[in-house]
Amino acid sequence: MDMTEYINNLLTLFNNPQWIIHDRNDTWKHKLEKAIRLGEKLSDDTREMMIFLFQKYIILHQSNYTNLLLDSLDLINPINYQNYTKYYILPIKQETDLGSKSGTNISYLFKTDDIHYHRLFKNNSISEISIETIPKNINSSSVKKLFLVDDFIGSGESSIELLNIINSKININPHKLSFIFLAGMEEGTNKLKKLGYEVYCNISQNKGISDIQDNILKTRYVSLMENIENYFNFPQEIRFGYKKSEALISLERTPNNTFPVFWDYDCNPNAPFRRYK
Repeated sequence: MDMTEYINNLLTLFNNPQWIIHDRNDTWKHKLEKAIRLGEKLSDDTREMMIFLFQKYIILHQSNYTNLLLDSLDLINPINYQNYTKYYILPIKQETDLGSKSGTNISYLFKTDDIHYHRLFKNNSISEISIETIPKNINSSSVKKLFLVDDFIGSGESSIELLNIINSKININPHKLSFIFLAGMEEGTNKLKKLGYEVYCNISQNKGISDIQDNILKTRYVSLMENIENYFNFPQEIRFGYKKSEALISLERTPNNTFPVFWDYDCNPNAPFRRYK
């Protein structure tokens, strides 16, 4: 794909109102400029791959978090929850990313009217808690339920780390604990489900390249991405995204599970969805 075709594809995408990128500060224009400059450094084949990945990319703005949370809560069958009257919210702290407050931001939304009026919570109580304040009788109580919440699940590592900490203090039965995410990777949600936990996540992604069905195309794109990552000399631990998650998503902050060519400004000054430290 030559530069003219690459730019035309980007313009079509960045001007598509369904691709939620426009904002009050017009920062989308700067993102578009970065994406164009990035393309100038790439081969024709690599530009083709990048357009393929851009078209799969998901952008979720913080201003829409309440609706996104409601979408995930709507996945819960209220019949299975009709006995619960006391809900406890515990944000998932990112142990590997001390600067992240995403879980805390989501737990805060449970204090809003929009969430309290959801069919699940009408006339019920919602309390934000810490690990230390998890009710000791949660396993034996028929009315208490714990939600672990965050905006995004990638590899599932942070969620499992938190589960291990919780269960070292209070061994909670899996049916008394559920996970709520705005978006995530299927690989991560499946890990939690295999452990016996309910996971509610309305927006789910497969791996951006490894889950391509066309094996010839997949092999070619793996090679092209490896070439890009070698060219920019990305750190090994984030190549193909943290834990090789191969995510294609930006939320309030772009997760490091996303391919680093999109966000690692230190190695690639033309990263269109810069992840700020």
